[in-house]
Amino acid sequence: MGPNVGHLAPLPHSLPGEQEKASRSIFAEEGVMSGVSVEIHPPSTDALLFDLDGVITRTARLHAQAWKMVFDEVLKERSRASGEPFESFDERDEYVRYVDGKPRLEGARAFFASRGIALPEDNEEAEKGDWTLAGVAEAKNECFLTVLNEEGPIVYPDAVTLLDQAREVGLSVGLFSASRNAKRVLEAAGLSGSFDAVVDGKEAAGLGLAGKPAPDTIQELCDRLGASSGRSFVFEDSQAGVNAASEGGFRVVGVDRGEDEKRLDDYGADWVVSSLDEVELLPAKRASALPSALEATGLFENAQEREVLLFLDFDGTLSPIVEHHADAHLLDGMRVVIERLTDLCPVAVVSGRDVEDVMERVGVDGVCFAGSHGFDVVFPDGERFSPLEGEGFQDALSSAVEMLKQGLSGVEGARIEVKRFSVAVHDRSVPGEDRERVTDVVDAVDRSFPLLEVRYGKRVRELVPGVDWDKGAAVGVLREHLEEVPGEGWGVYVGDDLTDEDAFLALKEDAGTGVVVGAGDRLTFASFALEDPEEVRSFLEALGDALVEASA
Repeated sequence: MGPNVGHLAPLPHSLPGEQEKASRSIFAEEGVMSGVSVEIHPPSTDALLFDLDGVITRTARLHAQAWKMVFDEVLKERSRASGEPFESFDERDEYVRYVDGKPRLEGARAFFASRGIALPEDNEEAEKGDWTLAGVAEAKNECFLTVLNEEGPIVYPDAVTLLDQAREVGLSVGLFSASRNAKRVLEAAGLSGSFDAVVDGKEAAGLGLAGKPAPDTIQELCDRLGASSGRSFVFEDSQAGVNAASEGGFRVVGVDRGEDEKRLDDYGADWVVSSLDEVELLPAKRASALPSALEATGLFENAQEREVLLFLDFDGTLSPIVEHHADAHLLDGMRVVIERLTDLCPVAVVSGRDVEDVMERVGVDGVCFAGSHGFDVVFPDGERFSPLEGEGFQDALSSAVEMLKQGLSGVEGARIEVKRFSVAVHDRSVPGEDRERVTDVVDAVDRSFPLLEVRYGKRVRELVPGVDWDKGAAVGVLREHLEEVPGEGWGVYVGDDLTDEDAFLALKEDAGTGVVVGAGDRLTFASFALEDPEEVRSFLEALGDALVEASA
């Protein structure tokens, strides 16, 4: 069957300004419910990475105190020697501007430079008795330890709650800090065993990592957890730290507890919260713990009692996973099963492929098709629509394709798939040692085009228009079109990819269920699991039998 396409009818959805990247719904959403500013989807998240001071513990005040003690001593000595007025260190404004979140030596250097003071770096460059930057840094550390021992760290309860939730759902959590005393602070706070990995200032210095605002320390932590920067959230309270995380391509939650005017959104925060209580981790389960859809008697009973709306992914669901995406084909016998189901219930195929491509490969009349992850929908009668007008995005996508071709030239096995509303980069055939280069190239292209964003699938990264639209949104529109009685249909979505998680979540919240295929042990919003396309075929046959029985 050839593509049967009609006119484009844009949906009445508001889009963000052309120069803004929208919040990425596959990762998190803003303003989803009262009191929640950031909603995190565990299936699409690798790790949560936390700064220490000001995020987990209230030790920033202790650091500011220690800096003030040392800085004021230096400033007083210079004032006495020069006869100039003494102007003390401002532990609110100047702390935030010059030292917050930075390694001690860099913080000292930045503060004194702001006052027009050039201290020698160390004793080799100084006369006996002179202050040096190294001496200031060491004195600050001694003052901090004294204050820490006297007062102890204050732990934010909202941070403990979020850490507990992350562990409960199974997400990796890590801690980074410019402080060389981070592990000592964690021990004093009773949090030593709360993180899967810790990179503090002492370790960063030993590894030769640049401090904030460079992203090196955060990236080191991310690598230790085996996580991807684009799929990890960073929680930071300092301007330097937010800037570092943003530069590293992380999803950045600025934590502004109101003690200082930090304007973290100006430094690259994607969201700014005043409390970690504003962050919600949606509940998800390990796919390996889900019951098999083949034994889901309740699901088949629902199918007999309500109108079923069936949604199917293509690759890895109706088609076996292949080395090259162009070689994908329906599993033997699958077309007959789908043809039977179209006579029993509405069927839609929702794929990341171009809509014409997936229509050709399925080759069944009477099926709805949503291509490009739901950006391009074609109904059986030829009606077609998209939430995008497409012109502004098309120029960005064309330029992105050229950058990708240049950046990936010479990378063995890297394949670029150009689609109408997106461009996908497949690395399934790329040798393991070269996959990091693919990631770096895609991230660099993403940063170059504010209109686009990266979404992640199985061994594929895709640049798509940066608007609030995904497979879940497409399923919502398809339901409105397909349901005989609005709100009465029971949606069943079968898919294997990370991009299908949006659809699983949409159905979980609105009368339906998700069935994840071949997910191993990953986190998912689905309620049931199947091993492979062969089991999908068996499940669809059983679903068809249940529908026939219901109509008898």
